[in-house]
Amino acid sequence: MDPDRWASLKAHFEKAADLPPEERAEYVRRLEESDPEMGAWLQDMLQHGSTESADTETAGPADHPVRAFRVGEVLDDRFEIEEFLGEGGAGQVFRAYDRHRQIQIALKALRPALAGDSSAVATLRNELNTATRVSSPHVCRLYDIKVSPLREGPSFITMELLSGELLSARIRKGALAEIEARATVEQIAEGLEAAHACDVVHRDLKPGNVFLVPSKSGVRAVITDFGLAQTIEPDADLTVTMGHDVVGTPAYMAPEQIEGTAPTKAVDIHALGVIMFEMVTGRRPFEGGTALAVAAARLHSEAPSPRQYQPALDERWERTILACLERDPARRPASASQVLALLDQPAAKKWPRRTAVAALGTAVALGAYVIGKPERRNPEAEAAFQQGLLFSQRRTAEGMKNAIQEFRRATELDPRWATAWANLADAYGAASNAEVMDPAAGLALAQAAARRAVSLDDGLARAHGSLAWALSLDLDGWPKAEAEFRRALQLDGKDPDVRRWFAVYLRKLGRFRQAEQEVRAGMQLTHTADPRFLSELAFLFFTARQPERFKAQVEEAHRLFPDDALVESLVAKSLELEGRFSEALEVLNFVERLGMNPALVLVLKAGLAASRSDRWEARRLAGEVERMWLSKPVDGLVLAGVYARLGDGDQAFRTLEQAYRRRDDTLLSLATSPWMDPLRTDRRFHQWLLRLHFTDQIMQRMEFRLSSLSGSLSQPSRTGVS
Repeated sequence: MDPDRWASLKAHFEKAADLPPEERAEYVRRLEESDPEMGAWLQDMLQHGSTESADTETAGPADHPVRAFRVGEVLDDRFEIEEFLGEGGAGQVFRAYDRHRQIQIALKALRPALAGDSSAVATLRNELNTATRVSSPHVCRLYDIKVSPLREGPSFITMELLSGELLSARIRKGALAEIEARATVEQIAEGLEAAHACDVVHRDLKPGNVFLVPSKSGVRAVITDFGLAQTIEPDADLTVTMGHDVVGTPAYMAPEQIEGTAPTKAVDIHALGVIMFEMVTGRRPFEGGTALAVAAARLHSEAPSPRQYQPALDERWERTILACLERDPARRPASASQVLALLDQPAAKKWPRRTAVAALGTAVALGAYVIGKPERRNPEAEAAFQQGLLFSQRRTAEGMKNAIQEFRRATELDPRWATAWANLADAYGAASNAEVMDPAAGLALAQAAARRAVSLDDGLARAHGSLAWALSLDLDGWPKAEAEFRRALQLDGKDPDVRRWFAVYLRKLGRFRQAEQEVRAGMQLTHTADPRFLSELAFLFFTARQPERFKAQVEEAHRLFPDDALVESLVAKSLELEGRFSEALEVLNFVERLGMNPALVLVLKAGLAASRSDRWEARRLAGEVERMWLSKPVDGLVLAGVYARLGDGDQAFRTLEQAYRRRDDTLLSLATSPWMDPLRTDRRFHQWLLRLHFTDQIMQRMEFRLSSLSGSLSQPSRTGVS
């Protein structure tokens, strides 16, 4: 097991052990589905380990049948085992008497099942090597290490014996008063400052790694468990290999840590902010049903204000906590001492109006992707903006309309807020694409809003991404979109929406290899399964004429999202390709019940009828779709494809003309769509490509190549998408 897999296993153990039995079983089941090997390891640890506490190895007594050492056993003629204290994901902790030092110490041993695991031993050794470099009363002192061959028993380290309770246990009793929290924060900050002075980054700072030790002068806070700590060295390659999971505890990890970038002191400052939030509110700022859900919430959302849960909290605490939780590490306090200095600064002058923090909390809970660097703004504009984010997540006609209304209000209240203009552009673009509003009018408004965002902040990546998306939907302006996409990704390649939009654009151009790269890059950035990405990848394989990959991807998407309308429509298409027409029809009926646009479902049924050679039914359904076209959005390209498959090229081209007059952006898939295969040898098809600005130069870059300049097109060729 490599170190990152081991760290991931430990994080899974800590998460699962803290769940009720029924939720723990479900957690293990889901993990076994996604990573069978990791799931088996976790199951074994849970069966043989203490599940009373997942915070630390010293969480409390546990009665375990397999222990590293027996009470009364003497190790190396020096360490006499006195009591078993507890265990966690990494090892077991005993109280022992050190005959040489003549003091009681804590002895941390690897669990017997991991005694021969070199990665676990390396983690133990790293904990000693990093912690012994730091000298502070607020960092647990480590003394010695014993690395034993497997037959001689588990390896162990010895350390200062701490008697008291974990900060996590204290928080579970309720939020701390500000005066109590302040004393604890000061001591944690002092411990961090000492570690950072030695260029040691903890990387797993959390309440479960902070001990509260009673003393004559009060409670002493002590940082423990430097097993994941790393030393910062000039020019060192400190990139964390993500493997199957992130390294650390997701609830306390900074965005850059989740993404696997080089750890800096800023990750510990972020973790300190989470701890402060938890101390004064009794809850974490980012929560979710799984570790990945928590990580995704942190990666895609700004932190909610702690005053949302503790309204009486001093504003200095709110300001300091939110500063620590900035997504951009450069905007966080540069050191732990600066955190304390910020906590001492007088409160900033308030806006005289109330803020809608409830809307903010809801948007964060939904994992909305808030773009741009957060700034202190007019609270009413901020409230409208957050409401817009909330509505935009719903992906319904009503949600799109409300999102436009709220984003427009935000820009009216704060006309120079580039981020609000970019989001308004996205809302207009979505409404235009779905024909919730007139496509031509919506697209014009989207482009205008995006250009306003760019003019206000040319360095805002999302502004360029929003402009690129709006251009990519324009029947005339789409060739200009690629430059804007590349500008956006150059400024910030971590926006999953821009990656997905660019992938769709590239797929329409038949540049399948690049499109797949963008989809997969976006999927990695979301850190959780997203039906839009999974569906786009499946549709990419369908467009690239790769039926085996299409089928496999649809099955994967359906396994994760069995009730998503878009995913189910792809299931119907997969069944249709296999000739299972009755089953495909049943699925399309289900898709309609899920709320997909009835006109779109009808055109899919018409295509299904054409596939099963039921010409009469296909024409009947297509005619019904055309009548519905007067009032409902319809995929004009698919409707034209129905006529093409029926051998009625004239009607197919008439349908394309109708779609063009409606500025139907689905026409931009004309060059690559499988629906168009029967028309490719028709000279009119080439004329349509030229009309849509598919020049010969553009066609030569596509994986669907023009066989001659006379207008005759070859059938699309499979070009080995990887």
